[in-house]
Amino acid sequence: MVPQLPGRARSRHRLGEVHRGQSRREGRFLNIWHKGQDPAPRLAAAGLGAQPNLLLLTHPNPSRLAADRLNAFMGLPVTWVPTTWVYREGKLRVAFNYGEIRFPVLQQMVDDARNEWSR
Repeated sequence: MVPQLPGRARSRHRLGEVHRGQSRREGRFLNIWHKGQDPAPRLAAAGLGAQPNLLLLTHPNPSRLAADRLNAFMGLPVTWVPTTWVYREGKLRVAFNYGEIRFPVLQQMVDDARNEWSR
């Protein structure tokens, strides 16, 4: 799951800004369907990788072939990359399973998952 980061230079550091704003939260980046590619250069271009609260992982199965690739993670189907899931207190709160999302949407997802819901 090598991230599909925006091509414009001024947008490249926004993902890092979103994560830096969550210093009390932990983030995970799982590289799947990677064909052996190292995600570090693209993540570094987005300002990610050096944060102490961000764990970067690469799944040992690099295949993108449908018959061989990782098709589920944490009990959830993986049908497209990138996929973005936001958890709170161990429960899935928001999921975008179809591709790229804009940084303001990601920030809103994190904020909404953090906020208490009144019923």
